[in-house]
Amino acid sequence: MAAAKWVTGLGRRRWRGGEMLGLLAAGALGPGRPTTYELAEGPKALADLEARATVGKLALLP
Repeated sequence: MAAAKWVTGLGRRRWRGGEMLGLLAAGALGPGRPTTYELAEGPKALADLEARATVGKLALLP
């Protein structure tokens, strides 16, 4: 149980959060870009989503 506490302890989470905020402030880390599909490919986008074949957000282009 001690190992789990080391990984998920409050101090560890604060350290990781501070590290991430520093990267954001430096511009080294930014929001990801969504995977895009043409509007006609809507059914494929839904199938990929249902199959868990995507990561992050999906966007349909007009």
